[in-house]
Amino acid sequence: MLMKGFSKEFKDLLRRVKGEGRQRGKDVTSGPLSGGLRFAFWLGALIYLASAVFLVLWGALNLDEGWYLQAARLVKAGKILYVDFNYTQGPVLPYVYAALSPLRRPDFLVGRLITCGLGIGCTALAVLAARRVYGPRASLLTLWAIALGWFPIGQYSFVATYALTGLCLVAGVFCWLTYPAKWRYLLAALWFVLAVGIRISALAALLVFWAGVGTESALSRKQKALVYGFSLMGLGLLFGPFLTRDPVLVWYNLVWFHVDRFTLAEILARWKQVVFLNGVVFSVFWLTAVAGLGTNRSLLAGSQKATWWLFAVVISLFVAHLLPRTADAYYNALQYPLMAVLIAGWTEPLLFSRQARRAAFIAVLVAANVWAQWVGIKHYRILDRWGTPLPIVARAATFVKSSVAESCLTRSVTLRPILAVETETPLLEGLEMGFFSYRPTWDTERCRRFHSVNNEILAEMVARPDVGWAAFSRYEWEHHLVGSLDSLREVLRREYRLVKTFQGFGPPGHEVYFYVRRGCFQGHPEYPITLQWQDGIRLEGIDWEANSGIIELGLFWRTLQPVAEDYTVFVHILNQEGRLIYGKDEQPCHNTCPFTSWDQGELVLDEHLLEPSVLTSGKYLVEIGLYDARLQRLPLVSGQDAVILLSFDSPGAGITGWAR
Repeated sequence: MLMKGFSKEFKDLLRRVKGEGRQRGKDVTSGPLSGGLRFAFWLGALIYLASAVFLVLWGALNLDEGWYLQAARLVKAGKILYVDFNYTQGPVLPYVYAALSPLRRPDFLVGRLITCGLGIGCTALAVLAARRVYGPRASLLTLWAIALGWFPIGQYSFVATYALTGLCLVAGVFCWLTYPAKWRYLLAALWFVLAVGIRISALAALLVFWAGVGTESALSRKQKALVYGFSLMGLGLLFGPFLTRDPVLVWYNLVWFHVDRFTLAEILARWKQVVFLNGVVFSVFWLTAVAGLGTNRSLLAGSQKATWWLFAVVISLFVAHLLPRTADAYYNALQYPLMAVLIAGWTEPLLFSRQARRAAFIAVLVAANVWAQWVGIKHYRILDRWGTPLPIVARAATFVKSSVAESCLTRSVTLRPILAVETETPLLEGLEMGFFSYRPTWDTERCRRFHSVNNEILAEMVARPDVGWAAFSRYEWEHHLVGSLDSLREVLRREYRLVKTFQGFGPPGHEVYFYVRRGCFQGHPEYPITLQWQDGIRLEGIDWEANSGIIELGLFWRTLQPVAEDYTVFVHILNQEGRLIYGKDEQPCHNTCPFTSWDQGELVLDEHLLEPSVLTSGKYLVEIGLYDARLQRLPLVSGQDAVILLSFDSPGAGITGWAR
């Protein structure tokens, strides 16, 4: 019934855009858009869709995406939220994403497409709500406010709670404040409860809705009690099954996780930054609030209840988003579609008037929006300097599945769940939330109770024989992992090989280091080569790839006998005259697996990341060789002390020839 009503409303709006609407007396929603405004409506819709698709494809990989997709996969496999693994939001989203991908388990691309669809639905409902409350011209302005809100669109483009929660919030407001059906309060309660079931902070909006119901003179006490009871029953149905299984774990995931680990002084210090960023990133909302209320006194009248309740919902979410320990301004992109409705209602009288200050007001709004979107996108790194993350993630997943023996793809250890999702390698219990699973100050018993990990557990995990690969980012090694890491590093050094660096895995930190258990690597070089050094060291092939100024050179070594010397590999880039332009020396696997640690016959991928920024256009040669601790070069069996491995052109770094 509700979706049928929405469909009818949307079709009616499109008829009005086309100029086919009919006047309805004093109804503020009446009247078609003129020819110029009709064009502006469709142009705004096109810009919005183009922006949404662009940010789905080019938006930076977000830390949250991996664990949301991991949760959807786990519930699809029959696991229970909170009880079997941590999940720090309401329970609805994993089941929705699992249901919307019936033919396959949710992956990165499917997840983003689902999110994009939810965001489009949210925008359509916001446009309809603006039309019902303020009129057709306000629906046009709402569409443009959202279309030019590239930072909020970015938040609605990656796999997280924003798009689905926003859709439910807008649907709740639509039913509550604009929908003419008899059961609108119950329908609104349903949508607000679902919003809480997706994102806990939406409870603030539900409380505002309850306050609105309580002050509604048209409702009897019995009707109000029915709405309250229906809401509580809905919350019970959503959270009750989990609370009955393990209330302590549910409390930890939904409440304690969000508020612990910070002192009051730290929270207050963080609020200063958050309040400032909220003022900057959403400056258009605050400017239009001041301008609209200051110039249109009718909006202050008691008859404008919809405006005030909508404003209360938005402000309540701003306040709620100050409470978590990770509070930040980007949380408030959640309510941006509702802000857009208010922006339209406040500015419509100014923008469509003949006042002399209209041009200046428009100029201020445009400048404020450009500034706000630039700050939001830059500060929160919505776009990634590496480009679109889809092929980056796909290349990493392809490398893992082609280079790790199938028998070793049974368990993995990483704080980047997106890699486990894309390679379909199960994570060990406690790692499902990745980056956020780490509790370095907790003892092991407490970590196991709350599905978390510390340094001791991480070391135990990578030491398990059923774990085929592990991955940690540079940011994690340098900033996130704290305390004594000696045991973890020792296990990785002794039992694994660092074979690959994955670039572009999103903020914070772009590099992810990929470790394969010894005996599990089965990669094949892109360019087969056979070059033999003395001491039984053989080069069997190379990989070569240029990526945003970095050249990734992979050397496939094999030892035919035990090696007694820890040789260093040198890589030189020479010009056509043989002059050294760039050089890099390091022991294999970024100095983590010296030759003396290799087993006889073991195949090792030795990666070298070259950053030859000094190269100009032209042809270049790559020379490699080995030398010992005395700086004496190890000869090849042919007697040479170095070999020209390949030639390439710059720019582009395309190979033009290689040794065979």
